[in-house]
Amino acid sequence: MVLIDSDVFILDLFFPSDPRIRANRRFIERDIAGRATTVFNALEVCGIASFKKSPEDVKRLFYDFHQIYHLDILYPDAPVAPSGDFFMGLITGAFDRILRRMNFSDALILSVAESFDATTFVTWNVKHFEGRTSLRVVTPEQF
Repeated sequence: MVLIDSDVFILDLFFPSDPRIRANRRFIERDIAGRATTVFNALEVCGIASFKKSPEDVKRLFYDFHQIYHLDILYPDAPVAPSGDFFMGLITGAFDRILRRMNFSDALILSVAESFDATTFVTWNVKHFEGRTSLRVVTPEQF
């Protein structure tokens, strides 16, 4: 499974003149089996979109995210009725990663990614994750 970070989508949606846009677009358009992102990535992208788009557009982006980018959305593994144990586990997992010098959103994303069969993490911010995960961390261009 190839997990894609928020910055790949943010670049695609909001920075068409960025020098990396061609490599980014080539990566997005590739037919990659097992591509996914976490619900936290989708929420992060929608949070940024909320400053530029209408609430209706942001809702559409969130609910259609998996279709727009042809990928699966990964959610934390939760019991049918999430309990305090589930939330403590999520927070503990994120905090363990924070202790490896990660920000909160990166820590949440990585905790979900590592709980699935992800092998590769694609991001433009390799330095945020390299050496902090067992996943192979590469840029869209390197992929």
